[in-house]
Amino acid sequence: EFGDYFIITSEGGKGLIDQENEEITPAVYSEFKAWNDTSFWAKDTSGWALLTYSQEEIMDGMSDLTTIAEVEKETFLKILKDQNYGVLSNSQGVILEPGYNDIVNVGTMERPVFFAEQHLETASIFVVTYFDKKGETIRSQAYRPEEYDRIYCDL
Repeated sequence: EFGDYFIITSEGGKGLIDQENEEITPAVYSEFKAWNDTSFWAKDTSGWALLTYSQEEIMDGMSDLTTIAEVEKETFLKILKDQNYGVLSNSQGVILEPGYNDIVNVGTMERPVFFAEQHLETASIFVVTYFDKKGETIRSQAYRPEEYDRIYCDL
């Protein structure tokens, strides 16, 4: 069971059907993850996609999904798309668009503060921005590599 739906298995993979035995997804996925009441994550050979229960694709091409914070019933995922990280919320949607070299929750699971790094190679500068759980900037600072090495210690 997957919420109000059922996971079916065939030689091609896993799919979803509803209680009337109507297909929600074809059986081409290897894994499903619940997201919210209107959408879910499905993984196939090209990565993770966010799909609606009415068979619409919201976003695709995610190669990694990692839970980095949970505030009451809200879940925050660190996503990896095209070698760039972003943050999504199951109730707010996109918190940070994929465009960062790394994102770390330097707060707590219940009170997240997102440390987002952008490395500007041509300028040899690291830009660090701290965001709250709504994606609003708390602070932003640029560092030269030798300065950055002093503040970043594999958070």
